[in-house]
Amino acid sequence: MIILIFYLLYATMFGIVIFKEKHPQVSNTYKEQHKVERFYGSEASQDRVILLEEKTFSAAARVNLLENAQESIDIAYYAIHKGYITDLFLGTILDAADRGVKVRILLDGIFHGLRFSIKDVQYALINHPNIEIKFYEPLNPILPWTWHNRLHDKLLIIDHKYAVIGGRNIGNRYFIQEGEKSPTYDRDVLVINTDLKKKEGSVLNQMDRYFNQIWDHPITKVPFDKLSSRRQKKAKEANQQIKQKLENSRKTDKKLFNNYYDWVKIPFPLTKSPLFIILYRDLIKNLGLGMI
Repeated sequence: MIILIFYLLYATMFGIVIFKEKHPQVSNTYKEQHKVERFYGSEASQDRVILLEEKTFSAAARVNLLENAQESIDIAYYAIHKGYITDLFLGTILDAADRGVKVRILLDGIFHGLRFSIKDVQYALINHPNIEIKFYEPLNPILPWTWHNRLHDKLLIIDHKYAVIGGRNIGNRYFIQEGEKSPTYDRDVLVINTDLKKKEGSVLNQMDRYFNQIWDHPITKVPFDKLSSRRQKKAKEANQQIKQKLENSRKTDKKLFNNYYDWVKIPFPLTKSPLFIILYRDLIKNLGLGMI
Protein backbone atom coordinates (compact mmCIF):
# COMPACT_ATOMS: atom_id res chain seq x y z
CA MET A 1 0.00 0.00 0.00
CA ILE A 2 2.84 2.38 0.84
CA ILE A 3 4.52 1.63 -2.48
CA LEU A 4 1.23 2.22 -4.34
CA ILE A 5 0.64 5.55 -2.58
CA PHE A 6 4.20 6.63 -3.31
CA TYR A 7 3.80 5.71 -6.98
CA LEU A 8 0.51 7.61 -7.29
CA LEU A 9 2.12 10.70 -5.76
CA TYR A 10 5.11 10.28 -8.04
CA ALA A 11 2.90 9.88 -11.15
CA THR A 12 0.71 12.84 -10.15
CA MET A 13 3.69 15.11 -9.56
CA PHE A 14 5.63 14.25 -12.72
CA GLY A 15 2.71 13.38 -14.97
CA ILE A 16 0.32 16.24 -14.10
CA VAL A 17 1.61 18.89 -11.72
CA ILE A 18 4.76 19.79 -13.64
CA PHE A 19 2.62 20.58 -16.70
CA LYS A 20 0.53 23.12 -14.82
CA GLU A 21 3.26 25.71 -15.30
CA LYS A 22 2.27 28.40 -17.75
CA HIS A 23 4.00 28.06 -21.10
CA PRO A 24 6.17 31.00 -22.16
CA GLN A 25 4.83 33.38 -24.78
CA VAL A 26 6.31 33.42 -28.26
CA SER A 27 8.87 36.20 -28.38
CA ASN A 28 8.74 39.07 -30.84
CA THR A 29 12.18 38.03 -32.07
CA TYR A 30 10.83 34.62 -33.03
CA LYS A 31 7.85 36.24 -34.78
CA GLU A 32 10.18 38.45 -36.78
CA GLN A 33 12.37 35.52 -37.80
CA HIS A 34 9.40 33.35 -38.78
CA LYS A 35 6.93 35.63 -40.49
CA VAL A 36 3.82 34.10 -42.02
CA GLU A 37 4.65 35.85 -45.29
CA ARG A 38 7.20 33.11 -45.99
CA PHE A 39 4.27 30.93 -47.01
CA TYR A 40 3.01 33.40 -49.62
CA GLY A 41 3.83 33.32 -53.28
CA SER A 42 2.40 34.13 -56.69
CA GLU A 43 4.29 31.64 -58.82
CA ALA A 44 2.69 28.29 -59.69
CA SER A 45 4.20 25.28 -57.97
CA GLN A 46 4.45 21.69 -59.12
CA ASP A 47 1.98 20.53 -56.44
CA ARG A 48 -1.76 20.10 -56.88
CA VAL A 49 -4.38 19.67 -54.16
CA ILE A 50 -7.82 18.10 -53.79
CA LEU A 51 -10.08 18.74 -50.80
CA LEU A 52 -11.41 15.42 -49.47
CA GLU A 53 -14.48 16.71 -47.68
CA GLU A 54 -17.06 13.97 -48.25
CA LYS A 55 -16.53 10.85 -46.13
CA THR A 56 -17.04 8.15 -48.75
CA PHE A 57 -14.83 9.94 -51.27
CA SER A 58 -12.09 10.29 -48.67
CA ALA A 59 -12.24 6.54 -48.00
CA ALA A 60 -12.30 5.74 -51.72
CA ALA A 61 -9.30 8.00 -52.31
CA ARG A 62 -7.25 6.16 -49.69
CA VAL A 63 -8.23 2.76 -51.08
CA ASN A 64 -7.41 3.89 -54.62
CA LEU A 65 -3.99 5.24 -53.65
CA LEU A 66 -3.14 2.08 -51.72
CA GLU A 67 -4.38 -0.17 -54.53
CA ASN A 68 -2.13 1.63 -57.01
CA ALA A 69 0.96 2.03 -54.83
CA GLN A 70 4.05 0.78 -56.62
CA GLU A 71 7.09 1.40 -54.42
CA SER A 72 6.42 2.75 -50.93
CA ILE A 73 3.70 3.56 -48.41
CA ASP A 74 4.43 5.65 -45.31
CA ILE A 75 1.64 5.89 -42.73
CA ALA A 76 1.43 7.98 -39.54
CA TYR A 77 -1.75 7.99 -37.44
CA TYR A 78 -2.80 8.72 -33.90
CA ALA A 79 -5.32 5.89 -33.67
CA ILE A 80 -6.78 2.97 -35.58
CA HIS A 81 -10.23 1.86 -34.42
CA LYS A 82 -11.76 -1.57 -34.90
CA GLY A 83 -14.34 -1.74 -37.68
CA TYR A 84 -15.17 -2.19 -41.33
CA ILE A 85 -13.05 0.71 -42.61
CA THR A 86 -10.04 -0.47 -40.64
CA ASP A 87 -10.39 -3.93 -42.18
CA LEU A 88 -10.37 -2.33 -45.65
CA PHE A 89 -7.42 -0.10 -44.82
CA LEU A 90 -5.29 -2.91 -43.39
CA GLY A 91 -6.35 -5.33 -46.10
CA THR A 92 -5.23 -3.01 -48.89
CA ILE A 93 -1.95 -2.40 -47.02
CA LEU A 94 -1.25 -6.13 -46.76
CA ASP A 95 -2.25 -6.55 -50.41
CA ALA A 96 0.23 -3.83 -51.42
CA ALA A 97 2.96 -5.43 -49.31
CA ASP A 98 2.31 -8.75 -51.04
CA ARG A 99 3.00 -6.97 -54.35
CA GLY A 100 6.42 -5.90 -53.06
CA VAL A 101 5.55 -2.38 -51.88
CA LYS A 102 7.59 -1.31 -48.85
CA VAL A 103 5.33 -0.16 -46.01
CA ARG A 104 6.19 1.79 -42.86
CA ILE A 105 3.49 2.31 -40.22
CA LEU A 106 4.01 4.82 -37.41
CA LEU A 107 1.37 4.99 -34.66
CA ASP A 108 1.01 6.67 -31.30
CA GLY A 109 2.51 4.51 -28.59
CA ILE A 110 -0.51 4.63 -26.27
CA PHE A 111 -3.63 5.25 -28.35
CA HIS A 112 -2.71 3.28 -31.49
CA GLY A 113 -5.65 0.92 -31.04
CA LEU A 114 -3.96 -2.34 -32.04
CA ARG A 115 -4.89 -4.09 -28.79
CA PHE A 116 -7.37 -6.58 -27.39
CA SER A 117 -9.55 -8.07 -30.16
CA ILE A 118 -7.35 -6.74 -32.99
CA LYS A 119 -3.95 -7.30 -31.41
CA ASP A 120 -3.40 -10.23 -33.74
CA VAL A 121 -3.57 -7.72 -36.60
CA GLN A 122 -0.51 -6.06 -35.12
CA TYR A 123 1.26 -9.41 -35.28
CA ALA A 124 0.22 -9.84 -38.93
CA LEU A 125 1.74 -6.47 -39.83
CA ILE A 126 4.96 -7.14 -37.93
CA ASN A 127 5.27 -10.61 -39.46
CA HIS A 128 5.14 -9.40 -43.06
CA PRO A 129 8.62 -9.02 -44.62
CA ASN A 130 7.65 -5.81 -46.45
CA ILE A 131 6.03 -4.06 -43.49
CA GLU A 132 7.69 -2.23 -40.63
CA ILE A 133 5.73 -0.86 -37.69
CA LYS A 134 6.82 1.48 -34.90
CA PHE A 135 5.15 3.18 -31.95
CA TYR A 136 5.85 6.78 -31.00
CA GLU A 137 6.73 7.05 -27.28
CA PRO A 138 5.17 3.82 -25.96
CA LEU A 139 3.72 3.85 -22.45
CA ASN A 140 6.44 3.76 -19.79
CA PRO A 141 5.01 3.54 -16.24
CA ILE A 142 8.21 4.85 -14.65
CA LEU A 143 8.42 7.95 -16.87
CA PRO A 144 5.05 9.69 -16.33
CA TRP A 145 6.28 12.97 -17.89
CA THR A 146 6.29 11.16 -21.25
CA TRP A 147 2.59 10.25 -21.09
CA HIS A 148 1.57 13.56 -22.67
CA ASN A 149 4.03 13.09 -25.51
CA ARG A 150 1.56 11.90 -28.11
CA LEU A 151 1.65 11.61 -31.90
CA HIS A 152 -1.45 13.24 -33.40
CA ASP A 153 -0.33 13.03 -37.01
CA LYS A 154 -2.66 11.83 -39.77
CA LEU A 155 -0.41 11.34 -42.75
CA LEU A 156 -0.37 8.94 -45.69
CA ILE A 157 2.41 9.16 -48.30
CA ILE A 158 2.33 7.02 -51.45
CA ASP A 159 5.36 6.59 -53.73
CA HIS A 160 6.64 10.05 -52.70
CA LYS A 161 4.05 11.39 -55.18
CA TYR A 162 0.76 11.46 -53.26
CA ALA A 163 0.06 12.50 -49.69
CA VAL A 164 -3.16 12.66 -47.67
CA ILE A 165 -3.04 14.92 -44.61
CA GLY A 166 -5.92 16.11 -42.45
CA GLY A 167 -8.04 15.38 -39.40
CA ARG A 168 -9.23 11.80 -39.92
CA ASN A 169 -7.90 8.83 -38.02
CA ILE A 170 -8.77 5.35 -39.28
CA GLY A 171 -12.18 4.02 -38.22
CA ASN A 172 -15.83 3.87 -39.21
CA ARG A 173 -16.76 7.14 -37.52
CA TYR A 174 -14.46 9.11 -39.82
CA PHE A 175 -15.69 7.64 -43.11
CA ILE A 176 -19.21 6.28 -42.61
CA GLN A 177 -22.23 8.44 -41.92
CA GLU A 178 -25.13 6.01 -41.70
CA GLY A 179 -25.47 3.95 -38.54
CA GLU A 180 -22.65 5.66 -36.65
CA LYS A 181 -23.56 6.83 -33.13
CA SER A 182 -20.72 9.32 -32.84
CA PRO A 183 -19.60 10.35 -36.36
CA THR A 184 -16.89 12.95 -36.81
CA TYR A 185 -16.82 15.73 -39.37
CA ASP A 186 -13.26 16.16 -40.56
CA ARG A 187 -11.62 16.89 -43.86
CA ASP A 188 -8.44 15.85 -45.62
CA VAL A 189 -6.26 17.32 -48.34
CA LEU A 190 -4.73 15.18 -51.06
CA VAL A 191 -1.45 16.69 -52.31
CA ILE A 192 0.01 15.53 -55.62
CA ASN A 193 3.57 16.14 -56.78
CA THR A 194 3.40 16.44 -60.56
CA ASP A 195 7.16 16.46 -61.14
CA LEU A 196 9.06 13.69 -59.37
CA LYS A 197 12.33 14.83 -60.96
CA LYS A 198 12.25 18.03 -58.91
CA LYS A 199 11.73 16.77 -55.37
CA GLU A 200 12.89 19.97 -53.68
CA GLY A 201 10.07 21.93 -55.28
CA SER A 202 7.33 19.82 -53.69
CA VAL A 203 5.91 19.84 -50.19
CA LEU A 204 6.05 16.03 -50.31
CA ASN A 205 9.81 16.26 -50.01
CA GLN A 206 9.36 18.00 -46.66
CA MET A 207 6.75 15.47 -45.61
CA ASP A 208 9.20 12.68 -46.38
CA ARG A 209 11.92 14.35 -44.31
CA TYR A 210 9.55 14.92 -41.41
CA PHE A 211 8.34 11.31 -41.45
CA ASN A 212 11.91 10.01 -41.54
CA GLN A 213 12.90 12.26 -38.65
CA ILE A 214 10.13 10.90 -36.43
CA TRP A 215 10.66 7.33 -37.63
CA ASP A 216 14.38 7.40 -36.79
CA HIS A 217 14.03 9.24 -33.47
CA PRO A 218 15.17 7.34 -30.31
CA ILE A 219 11.74 7.63 -28.64
CA THR A 220 10.12 5.76 -31.55
CA LYS A 221 10.23 2.02 -30.81
CA VAL A 222 9.42 -1.26 -32.49
CA PRO A 223 6.74 -3.17 -30.54
CA PHE A 224 8.62 -6.51 -30.72
CA ASP A 225 12.14 -7.40 -31.73
CA LYS A 226 10.93 -10.85 -32.76
CA LEU A 227 7.58 -12.62 -32.67
CA SER A 228 7.30 -15.84 -30.72
CA SER A 229 6.07 -18.98 -32.49
CA ARG A 230 2.63 -18.51 -30.89
CA ARG A 231 2.42 -14.92 -32.14
CA GLN A 232 3.60 -15.96 -35.59
CA LYS A 233 0.76 -18.47 -35.73
CA LYS A 234 -1.73 -15.79 -34.71
CA ALA A 235 -0.18 -13.45 -37.29
CA LYS A 236 -0.79 -15.91 -40.12
CA GLU A 237 -4.37 -16.48 -39.01
CA ALA A 238 -5.03 -12.74 -38.79
CA ASN A 239 -3.43 -12.21 -42.19
CA GLN A 240 -5.81 -14.70 -43.80
CA GLN A 241 -8.84 -13.22 -42.03
CA ILE A 242 -8.02 -9.66 -43.15
CA LYS A 243 -7.48 -10.75 -46.74
CA GLN A 244 -10.77 -12.65 -46.75
CA LYS A 245 -12.60 -9.59 -45.43
CA LEU A 246 -10.99 -7.52 -48.17
CA GLU A 247 -12.16 -9.94 -50.87
CA ASN A 248 -15.68 -9.93 -49.45
CA SER A 249 -15.72 -6.12 -49.42
CA ARG A 250 -14.58 -5.94 -53.04
CA LYS A 251 -17.69 -7.91 -53.96
CA THR A 252 -20.19 -6.10 -51.77
CA ASP A 253 -18.88 -2.52 -51.71
CA LYS A 254 -17.74 -1.93 -55.27
CA LYS A 255 -17.98 1.87 -55.01
CA LEU A 256 -14.79 1.88 -52.95
CA PHE A 257 -12.72 -0.34 -55.25
CA ASN A 258 -11.25 -0.33 -58.72
CA ASN A 259 -12.10 3.30 -59.30
CA TYR A 260 -10.26 5.41 -61.84
CA TYR A 261 -9.30 8.91 -60.77
CA ASP A 262 -7.10 11.18 -62.84
CA TRP A 263 -5.49 12.73 -59.78
CA VAL A 264 -3.48 15.18 -61.87
CA LYS A 265 -6.45 16.67 -63.75
CA ILE A 266 -8.97 16.82 -60.89
CA PRO A 267 -7.13 19.09 -58.41
CA PHE A 268 -6.42 22.79 -58.10
CA PRO A 269 -2.90 24.10 -58.74
CA LEU A 270 -1.08 25.79 -55.88
CA THR A 271 0.48 29.20 -56.25
CA LYS A 272 3.10 28.08 -53.77
CA SER A 273 3.45 24.86 -51.80
CA PRO A 274 1.78 25.29 -48.39
CA LEU A 275 4.79 24.21 -46.38
CA PHE A 276 2.92 22.18 -43.77
CA ILE A 277 6.00 20.48 -42.49
CA ILE A 278 7.95 23.67 -41.79
CA LEU A 279 5.52 24.19 -38.92
CA TYR A 280 6.46 20.81 -37.47
CA ARG A 281 10.14 21.44 -38.09
CA ASP A 282 10.05 24.77 -36.28
CA LEU A 283 8.30 23.18 -33.32
CA ILE A 284 10.84 20.37 -33.24
CA LYS A 285 13.71 22.87 -33.33
CA ASN A 286 12.36 25.37 -30.81
CA LEU A 287 10.32 23.29 -28.36
CA GLY A 288 11.94 19.89 -28.64
CA LEU A 289 10.38 16.83 -30.21
CA GLY A 290 8.70 15.74 -27.00
CA MET A 291 5.81 18.20 -26.88
CA ILE A 292 4.53 18.03 -30.47
